[in-house]
Amino acid sequence: PANLIPARHWVWADSAYPTETWCVVPFKKPHGGHLTRRQNTYNRYLSKVRVRVEHAFATLKGRFQSLRELRLHMSKDNDLHIAAYWITACIILHNMIIRFEERLGEETTQ
Repeated sequence: PANLIPARHWVWADSAYPTETWCVVPFKKPHGGHLTRRQNTYNRYLSKVRVRVEHAFATLKGRFQSLRELRLHMSKDNDLHIAAYWITACIILHNMIIRFEERLGEETTQ
C-alpha cells in the first residue's frame, strides 16, 4: 500500500490495521491503562467520520452497481489510477443526479 498511495494521502482503517504513514487508525487502549481524553475525543470523531464515509459508499454502491464488485488487481500505479478515476466518475455522476433531482423536484432514479 505504501507504494500505491500517493504522497500526503492516507487511508482510514479500523484498529485491526497497524499505524503507518499511509494508514490512520483509532488509538488502542494500552494493556492495563487508559486512553487520554484527547485520544478518546479523536477516536469518537474518527468513528463519526468513518460512519459517514461508509454511508456515502453504501449510497454510491446502491446507485452504481459497478462499484459493488470493482474487481481490479492492484499491482501497478496505473491500476490504482483506473480505480480512482472510475470512483471519481461515479461520484461526479451522483452529484449531477442530485442536482437534477433538486431542479426537477422529483426523484429521477425511479
